[in-house]
Amino acid sequence: MRHMKYFLMIMLVMNLPGCQRTMAQIFKTKISPGDSLLRVQACRLLKLPYEYDAPMITQMTGYLKSRQNTVKALAPRALKAKAPLRANAQRTATDLDKVWDKTFGGYNDACHAIVNTGDGGYLLGGTTQGGNIGDVTEDARSLHDFWIVKTNAQGDKQWDKRFGGGESGPARRANVLRSLVQTNDGGYMLGGSSSAEIGWDKSESSRGDHDYWIVKINAQGVKEWDKRFGGTDYDELSTLIQTTDNGYLLVGSSVAGQGGDRTAPALGSGDYWVVKIDSRGIKEWDKAFGTAGWDVCNAVVQTSDGGYLLGGFASGDNDYTAANYWVIKIDAHGERQWDKKFRGDSFDHLTTMVQTDDGGFLLGGASSSQAGLDKSQPSQGTDFWVIKIDAGGNKVWDKVFGGSGTDYCASILKKDNGDFVLFGYTDSPAGSDLTEDSKGGFDYWCLRISATGNKQWDKRFGGGPLFYYDDWLTTATTGAQDDTYVLGGYSNSDQGTDKTEPPRYRGQYDYWIVKVQELSAPVNLCGTAITFPNNKTLCKGDQVDLSVNNPDVTASWEIPDDVEKETIGVIKDPFIFAPDTTTTLKVTLSKAGCSPVSKLITIVVHERPEVELVSMPDVCPGESFVMEASEVPGATYHWQPMNATTRAVTVAPSDWTSYSLEVTLNGCSNTKTFLPQFKSKASAGMDETICVAGQATLRAGEADSYAWSTGETTQEITFDPTTAGSYTFSVTATTDGCSTTDEVVVTVNAYCPGTPIGFLAQPVAINRIDLHWDEPAGNQTEYVIQRQDASGTFADLATVPAGTHDYQDADLTEGTAYAYRIFSRAGTEQTKEVYAAARTFLPDMNFVRETSVTAKDILPKPTHYAPNADAVNDLISSLTKEQRHITWTYYNGLGTEIQTVVQQESPSGKDVVTPVYFDEFGMSSRQYLAFTKEQDEPGNYVDRAEKHAAVFYASPPDKVAGTPDAYSQTVFEKSPLNRIVKQGGIGPEWQPTPDAQLNDHAVKSRLELNAEHEVLRFGYNPFSNTFFFEPYFWPVGWLYKTKTYDDDNTVVIEFKDLNGRLILKRVQLARGVDPPLTRTNYADTYYIYDPLGRLVEILTPEAVKHLKELHNID
Repeated sequence: MRHMKYFLMIMLVMNLPGCQRTMAQIFKTKISPGDSLLRVQACRLLKLPYEYDAPMITQMTGYLKSRQNTVKALAPRALKAKAPLRANAQRTATDLDKVWDKTFGGYNDACHAIVNTGDGGYLLGGTTQGGNIGDVTEDARSLHDFWIVKTNAQGDKQWDKRFGGGESGPARRANVLRSLVQTNDGGYMLGGSSSAEIGWDKSESSRGDHDYWIVKINAQGVKEWDKRFGGTDYDELSTLIQTTDNGYLLVGSSVAGQGGDRTAPALGSGDYWVVKIDSRGIKEWDKAFGTAGWDVCNAVVQTSDGGYLLGGFASGDNDYTAANYWVIKIDAHGERQWDKKFRGDSFDHLTTMVQTDDGGFLLGGASSSQAGLDKSQPSQGTDFWVIKIDAGGNKVWDKVFGGSGTDYCASILKKDNGDFVLFGYTDSPAGSDLTEDSKGGFDYWCLRISATGNKQWDKRFGGGPLFYYDDWLTTATTGAQDDTYVLGGYSNSDQGTDKTEPPRYRGQYDYWIVKVQELSAPVNLCGTAITFPNNKTLCKGDQVDLSVNNPDVTASWEIPDDVEKETIGVIKDPFIFAPDTTTTLKVTLSKAGCSPVSKLITIVVHERPEVELVSMPDVCPGESFVMEASEVPGATYHWQPMNATTRAVTVAPSDWTSYSLEVTLNGCSNTKTFLPQFKSKASAGMDETICVAGQATLRAGEADSYAWSTGETTQEITFDPTTAGSYTFSVTATTDGCSTTDEVVVTVNAYCPGTPIGFLAQPVAINRIDLHWDEPAGNQTEYVIQRQDASGTFADLATVPAGTHDYQDADLTEGTAYAYRIFSRAGTEQTKEVYAAARTFLPDMNFVRETSVTAKDILPKPTHYAPNADAVNDLISSLTKEQRHITWTYYNGLGTEIQTVVQQESPSGKDVVTPVYFDEFGMSSRQYLAFTKEQDEPGNYVDRAEKHAAVFYASPPDKVAGTPDAYSQTVFEKSPLNRIVKQGGIGPEWQPTPDAQLNDHAVKSRLELNAEHEVLRFGYNPFSNTFFFEPYFWPVGWLYKTKTYDDDNTVVIEFKDLNGRLILKRVQLARGVDPPLTRTNYADTYYIYDPLGRLVEILTPEAVKHLKELHNID
């Protein structure tokens, strides 16, 4: 059982993408059961490639065995060090959004390199193990082959290519791609290692066990040539660069001695090996550098003097006690100029480096060392360790970033402002420098630091759970914009969390590419990091906040590609921008004492997709048919109420059921509602109300044939009632073989409508109300007076003969409200009902209220102030003390008020001054706050009062709030009507912009006319006290529409008719600017009037919602 546990550990090593080997290779190294855990950790920390064979494995095993205690402290899952938390650890979150992610794979694939391509896309490079499966379109050459994938800017695959060598004998050969660059001719150079023989894509046989192997391809992925460079043993290429002379520098590690392409003897167990070739692949020189121990070169940078800086790690003098960062500066011919080691007390592996703006370098990698030697901070497990050195290799500073688990830095990108973004992987939980918890196993981890090494933000990305799931970030590049990054690596995670696609072969690794974007990033202005918005993607109709959020900085905006060089101008925060199309803006940031900084910002605007149906067939009610949406490439579909996500759905409506379809493309959605078209849908018409002496004409909708419940078969029938009551009629209509039935209700009243009567009710005593009415035209015979009882029902009160105009109702209760109505009768053959109503309240006559007025002392009328130099009342100070507490109003020559001064009104005896401002059109567009001012002559006019107000509120006294804008502002319509467009508040955050856009926190008004199908139309029947649709919607342009937006751009819309009566008040409920008109986005309140224009009914939002649901109206 004990040996079974070690066997499982060995199998785990085999399945790691960086440690894939055969069982024979595992056991060739003679590993004892106690070494298995060490080998697992070696693979994870040293990133052993697929094809590492016995010699290198043996070296690594020997190296690790003597460091067993340290390795255990590094184990990411099984064993964790209890290192103390760093005192300077910070946790800062960022708004780093995932733009998209893509998975590419066949069977067990690992992405190690990614580059930007000239067409805006990306080329991914790495290794694949399987054959022609999944995204891999070519057959296998060897056990592992080079595999590259070309994508467009959106990450969609365009093509893939595979390169490998031949097989010989029983051993399986491998070709592992580690690096690629886009070359100056538009093609690409692929670099890695190969143990394969001549065959397939390889034109030269191997020198030793493994060799450097490079493949030159054109822009379409077609091979142009390949070259092999190696010694007599094992050589692994780590990376390559194109040099300024159009040649290439290949760097890596070699355990070979002199022989083959290597001209230098072995210096230790493994050496840095550098090979310089020309643009055709012809070797120019090679150099080896090493210690007596194991040395691995991982990175190279060409320096400004034409030389190179090599970086990696050295294990020391063959004692395997530690691994240290080791950088070597060489000249253009490979001669060493200087070297530097940076040491901790344990494993320190340099993996990547970049040159900095000052000519120095930033080194990055992973470390498990504690503080001491060259390291200023301890690691908690294995952490990112970055070191800033100058041009001479001297350390400037170092920083450690990570958590309690394993954090491995694989790549560094330098930003234009001098900042750096670090990329790698982590399995640490939240804490210390990690703001987010693990997504499961290892995750991608991104970290931004300033030019001096201070952390600004971090973000992690990971996939969904499987039995054993990891995401290993190995490479990164910038996107098309400065604030975007494209992350590359390999993953065996399932779909979920940040990963949108399942693995190609469950449990095995695939390329996983993630594009991310910073939504805000600092801009350096005089050494101050100013948070500033970057590029943004919007849906048409949305808006973006481009505020600078710094009171000391002024932003000036313009559209640089505009023909007329339109300048938006200096805009104070907040700046809300809502472009209709993709727009590039240039912003110039200014700060006192600083040189301005400019930046381009692109606002990408996506159109909302069209929502249309391929066809809408006419069907019978209840008959099924297919509703198919027009195809929008790349879009998703969402149908309601069936909650379907396919482009076509099958429905079988039996009634007027509405179906909504939401189409989403590029994150932008559009929704449309569709009603089925029936071949036949019976309609018996609208319900009617008539009187006994009246007649109802019932007309069915168009159809081929009709069958009424009365037995008649015509489209139109008549009904002559003889008795009051409610009557229901049904009609069955048939068209094209479809038969449906509808009902109509006819209500018959005993009285018929006639001419309205003028009717008044007047309380005259505590128990009496007098009624009075006018005599209508016609042959009236008598009047019936009705009074409403406590239940709300009208009952006959009295019948009086024609010619009578008054009636006294004296049987009343004091303090009660009463309602009356009156009818007239005209003859016996036809009865006319004439309607009128009066509602009054009988007051409590015994209640008398008493009021008292207390007189106040009144100041004496001040002497007239006339500064006319006649020595009489020329000075305000000549007035008495009581006369000084007065308000002085100053007017200009046109008699317009321009200032008020309340003399000595403040608690400290200062004048309170209120400026009155008028713009060039004579409009009071600003309303200033009052301020206090001490004057030699109290009450005097204050010149340039607006400036005094600004100074006062810029540095206000205690208990007074300060503001740079001591006024509210009103924007008027640019027309002779001078209607108000916007009204702002006090302070810069509430000032309106001068245009009509919804881009500020002002209260805004817009005047429009109603659109089609926007407002329901109601009628009112006074005899039945009921309302009805007439005929559903108001025609276009019949209503005035006033839209009032509050300071958050939430709208209240009022519709009024030509008589100024409020018809509809619509209040926005949903967030955002002008959301679609649906029942859930707005609350509607309708106001219904009788034929005389009197308000008789108010429909609450809940009632309107129920009514719309009942009639399937949205």
